[in-house]
Amino acid sequence: MPDSLPSEPAPAWRGALRRGAAFGLGRVYAHRGGRARELLESFGDALEGRILDVGAGANAAIFRAALGERYEALDIAASYKFETRRERDAVHHVCDLEGKPLPFADRSYGTVICLDVLEHVDDIHLLYDELFRVADRRVVVSLPNNWPGFLWNVLAGRNLRHRAGYGLAAEPKRPGERHKHFFNLEEAAELLAGRCPRDFTVELAWRFEHGLDGVLAQAPGLTHAFRLLGKATLADGRERFGALGPFAWAGAKLGYAALRMLDLLPTAALYGWGDPVRFHNFGCRQVWAVFARRGG
Repeated sequence: MPDSLPSEPAPAWRGALRRGAAFGLGRVYAHRGGRARELLESFGDALEGRILDVGAGANAAIFRAALGERYEALDIAASYKFETRRERDAVHHVCDLEGKPLPFADRSYGTVICLDVLEHVDDIHLLYDELFRVADRRVVVSLPNNWPGFLWNVLAGRNLRHRAGYGLAAEPKRPGERHKHFFNLEEAAELLAGRCPRDFTVELAWRFEHGLDGVLAQAPGLTHAFRLLGKATLADGRERFGALGPFAWAGAKLGYAALRMLDLLPTAALYGWGDPVRFHNFGCRQVWAVFARRGG
């Protein structure tokens, strides 16, 4: 599969997909608020000049506190992600993202970010291209991998995972809540790297989440155990078990390692150890792309 992908950048495909990360050795990715913290911690150097956040949602409040006045958030008027007045007030611009250009001049922002938004719009390519039009130096985009748990949905004969983003419901979903595109890790990376404008370079990165990064870890009933054991910290052990906390924590990590080794066998057998993209189609939680304008 990797042979069909763009040749730039080769190291991202061959080197960044570490098998160990899919079995608990990679960064822990948290869902709500996790994208904001991940951007600030891992890609903070890419945030140059004025920053426009397209489809900011509840992350706007986090970014505004961290980045100050140079940060501006754009979202639809009734974002389902807003839970507090503080989150709503952090949004500067309200804009319909469906089939319309962004209401900004060319290269009007130093950096444009768009985190897990493209899959929610009908014309994903139009919005993708608009990000680069209004960016002067940098663009940062993330896309989710929709396949983790998909195998277990097929085996169960019902939708176990994607009730919020996919499928039919008795009540209408709120604006932005429904995913309009279903794709795996490889397809997401092909879009991000393959449609990159010629005057930009691109670097890809991958993020994993405990509980969604192996065949057994996605199984109903086992996912919760993988999450608890994988995310347990020494402080958690001390808080719950006092003086015995370090021993409880060590036991949890040993159990987690055993489960991961057990998970390795069917995951590698099903998805291929030699092909990193295929291997992680059912494990990697998210792909990130950091774009930089050439000579910028």
